[in-house]
This record gives sequence, C-alpha cells and structure tokens, in this order.
Amino acid sequence: MHISLDSALGRQRRLNSVGESVLQIAPNAAAAYSLRSLTGGDPKVVRVRRVIDNAESDFTAAGISSGALVNFVNNIQTVGTAVNGTGSFDNYTVSNLSNTGFSADNSAGGTGSAGFPYVFKDEDVLVIKYTVTNFSSTSSLSPKIRGTSSTSSATEVTSGGTIFTANGTYTDTLTATADGTHLMFADGNTGSYTISDFEIVSHSSNGFVETWYDQSGNSNDVTQATAGSQPKIVNAGFLVKVGSRASFKFDGSSDFLARATYTQGELSQPNTFFSVAELDAYIDGNQKTYDGYQTPQRNMLQLNTAGNGQFAHFGGIVAATGEDADADRHLFTSLLNGASSDLRIDGTSKTTADTSARGMIGIVIGANHNRLTDFWDGDIQEIIIYNSNQSSTTPAVETNINSHYSIF
Repeated sequence: MHISLDSALGRQRRLNSVGESVLQIAPNAAAAYSLRSLTGGDPKVVRVRRVIDNAESDFTAAGISSGALVNFVNNIQTVGTAVNGTGSFDNYTVSNLSNTGFSADNSAGGTGSAGFPYVFKDEDVLVIKYTVTNFSSTSSLSPKIRGTSSTSSATEVTSGGTIFTANGTYTDTLTATADGTHLMFADGNTGSYTISDFEIVSHSSNGFVETWYDQSGNSNDVTQATAGSQPKIVNAGFLVKVGSRASFKFDGSSDFLARATYTQGELSQPNTFFSVAELDAYIDGNQKTYDGYQTPQRNMLQLNTAGNGQFAHFGGIVAATGEDADADRHLFTSLLNGASSDLRIDGTSKTTADTSARGMIGIVIGANHNRLTDFWDGDIQEIIIYNSNQSSTTPAVETNINSHYSIF
C-alpha cells in the first residue's frame, strides 16, 4: 500500500499544550517522531518501560514536560515485612518484625543481618531514612545498611550507607551496582538495636523506550520489545536531555527502534528527511540515525555520503569535504530526488549528489536495516519523513525545528 500524502507543507500555526508556537508538521508527513508535539495538540509520543518492575506506560508530550514520565519511572516500590538473615547470616535474634522496623539482638556473636525485602535495579539510587533506638554495644557493634541479592548474603550490591554506633535518625543514599532484592543491616559484632520508621524517601531509576509513536497519523510506530536493545529516556532518575530538550540515548552497541513489519506501505523518491541528533562516539561511516530499505535499494540518514551509492548524513560534517566527524548536535536535512538530491546540515547545504532511484519499505531508527550492526552511539531527538519534495518548505521546517532545539 503506497503512502499517499500532500506534497505541500501546511504552514498553519497554533499554540501547543505548553504554549509554544507550533508549525503543523506532522499532518503532511509520512512519519513523524518526536518528544514534542508536532500536531499542535497533545499527542501520545512514547511508551516507556521502567526497570524497577518492567511496568510500561504511554506518555504525551505534556506528560514528559510536566514530569509525569519521570515520576512513573521513579516509582517507590512496596517495602516488605522485615526478615532475618539466612544461611551463614542468621545469627541475629529478631523480633517485632514489620514493614517499618524490627529489633535485633546479636548477643551470641557471629555475623548477623536483618532487613527488608525491596527490589531495586543496577544504577538505581535509593534515599532511605530510619531511626535507631535501644542501641547497646557489647563489643564494637556497628551495623550498616546495604543492598543485597538475597537474605543469605551480606555482600553489598550498593555503595554508600552509614555505619551507626548510636541512637539517632539516619538518612542514607545507596547507589546500586547490581540488581538486588533486599535492604539489610549487617554486623559481625555483639550488641542489640531497634530500627523504626524505616521508609524509602526516593527511588531514582532508569526508563527505556518501548515505542516511539508516529505523529503523522500513518501508524508508522517504531518499537523495541527486547529490553537490552531499548534506548534510554530516564537515567538515574533524570530525564535524558540534550540542551534543555528531552532525548533518547542510544548505546552504540545494541539499541534501535523499528517498525514491526516491513510490508506496510512504501516510500519512493522524491522524499525529504529531517533529523535532530548528536553523536557521542564516531566509529565508522555506517552509523545511522535512520535507515529504511527496499532490497536491494536503501534510503537512510547516515554518517557518510560515500559507499554503496548511498546519500545520507555524516555526523554533522560531509565526508566528501574531508572534514572530521564531530560530537555536536545537528539538524540534518536530506532531499533524495535523483540528480537534485541535497544534504543540508544546520540549515546550510553541504553537498549535492545523484542518488538514482531509491525506494524503501523499512523504518529502523538507530541501526543498520539488518538490525545487527552499525548502531548509533548518541542521542536522537526528532525524525520527520516526507514522501515528497519539500525543498520549497525546508527553510520553514528547519526554522521551526531550530526554534525548539536551539541548534544553530
């Protein structure tokens, strides 16, 4: 099924949900991916998976700017009822077990531990508050809270934590170095103490992109079901940003998003592409923000303009000029239209070429079309694809994009 679209870009302006002036980009595009509204309304833009419990939720552009997405990712989990250590770490005698405290006696000696079931993931940051009373040391009692992977281990999978030797209220920050299941107080010296008012003040975590929704109305959503290949949108509790704008971080080793099937529709020349991206590490000339293909021909936004007759993007600099790739954010614009093809970077034409006849049915963001190589290492904030020659309206689109991202 061929995607039939108007060739002219609508220039209507209105205010979006956060009061910004919006050029009506999406309704005329074949596919439009962004974390801002490209419609003037408040469209659903992304589906996010939080690592704490793998729960997923959709968010609109306003949901991102309001902090709703970050709040979803940084969800405080339920603290379980306190438990004693097991195996080699069951030397405490514990009582008064609840989800806010317990009493521990280590008069018999030997390493003991007690604490709370609580799930956290690698890189999570936990702020924990608790009160110590009835502290009594027989021989250098000095418990310390730590995250562990089980009740039968006192090995820390978190950094931070306070060794306490007296009554008082303590606030600790723990940073996870691996996944864990419990928050345990452990000590190998004799004495006793009581923990009360235990609470998780905050739990900062990571969030990853499961779906990037197409705002054009053509249902060209790109997805990634494999957790290890999802780009990051929340890092250690904070929204990933380039400049002041939300972004996706692609890890350069496995992250990509793709349309679920390669059989929906077709894009053929002429077509026009806009992309906002930043490269963290230049590896080779095949790293791509966007790749589409219809075997054996391909269209893509790529880092070089040479090789395999491909006409594409080159890390902010044009390969044909002999200049080096850079690690700055850029607005890339490509018109693929045979001998009239043109590559623009930050609103300036960089090179022209004859791309011959190209068509595509695939949409892959952040990787080669074979989904296995040449992964983008850096950020991607926006990709807009037109199934038409937009040379006459390109300056208007570039101005709109730049006014939002402040690129050049």
